[in-house]
Amino acid sequence: MEFSRDDGHERLIYTFYPTLALLRCRTRPGQAGKRALSRVSGFIESCEEQQNPFWVPLRSHLRALLGRPLKRQSAGDASLDDYWQLFQDGWPTERVDEDWLSNRFNMALMCGSNYLLLRRQVAANHPLALLHLRYFADERLGNGWTDKREEQRPKTWATALGALTLHRWARDLCRISTGLTRIPTRSELVLRLRSETVAERSTSSGARLLVRRFSQLRPGHQHATRYQVLVRDVFMFLFGEVLKEPNLESPTSSGTLRGDLTFKNAAAMGPWHDWKTTHETYIVPIECKNKEKLTHDDLRQIADYLGPSLGRLGILACRKTTADEVRDMLNRSVSHDHKYILVVNDETLIDWIRLKDRGGNPTEAIVDLYRSLREGVQ
Repeated sequence: MEFSRDDGHERLIYTFYPTLALLRCRTRPGQAGKRALSRVSGFIESCEEQQNPFWVPLRSHLRALLGRPLKRQSAGDASLDDYWQLFQDGWPTERVDEDWLSNRFNMALMCGSNYLLLRRQVAANHPLALLHLRYFADERLGNGWTDKREEQRPKTWATALGALTLHRWARDLCRISTGLTRIPTRSELVLRLRSETVAERSTSSGARLLVRRFSQLRPGHQHATRYQVLVRDVFMFLFGEVLKEPNLESPTSSGTLRGDLTFKNAAAMGPWHDWKTTHETYIVPIECKNKEKLTHDDLRQIADYLGPSLGRLGILACRKTTADEVRDMLNRSVSHDHKYILVVNDETLIDWIRLKDRGGNPTEAIVDLYRSLREGVQ
């Protein structure tokens, strides 16, 4: 992937956006991919571009692909609020700077790419997601899309991007419970975003409190119970709509083993319901290890819990170990026993809390974790 600062934005738009949108980046890219993406990331993270809200979707997606934690909002960093307000200024159908892109370029096409970049942060029925789809749908030419305003015939690559965007959005929408019967108008969606911005900020204190509790709790067996309570509260915050009746130290069916934490899976649709039918996960067991590094015995313990009574999917929470660090053991559990163990740590849970607080859907994030585990053994 080559681009120069002389070509700047236009080269990025025409070559990188379609590539990134069509690439299945569900796992970490290799070293060559990271080097290429790092060059683009360096441009997006540069001081002169940091305050440009247009790059918010791409910046957050690049940070995830390159394994970089989401940064705290700084004074010079554009936010999602800044980004959606571009739509109020007439973007993408009117706002085209003469020294940035040629006037013939149809900026609405970028709504497809940007939705694909934001779909892990923003639910499919969220006004910001629908605003992308509204602009994108309005720019359709017959059975496709083009990137030039004066051209009235669809282009193959633009139509492929459009079809991919609509397919992903429809699939995302089917996974959540929604009463959506039509895509609202642009003005309706902007009004909703204005009102929700105030509502989201008013509830962020609960998220901040949960995040703060991680830093206040030291690893170690002496604080094991406090860690169980923290994990319980986090999962209630993240998935309280579908995970009900939390129980600490609940006995297994044999009566000899005691799980750290269980929830009743009350989902009537979506991924959690799918796991009930696929893995018999009527009860969701969560093993809580208040330690930085997991051992083979830790994974074997939760694997022993899984079976006919608790189902074949469980969650193992710890302070630092990542799923990649114990990938071989997790893969063996799937291959040999058809048991799926999802490993989460402090960083993962904090990212999900912030995602939820911004109006995103943490279920999509845990589905990605499950999909990564499932695809790793295929």
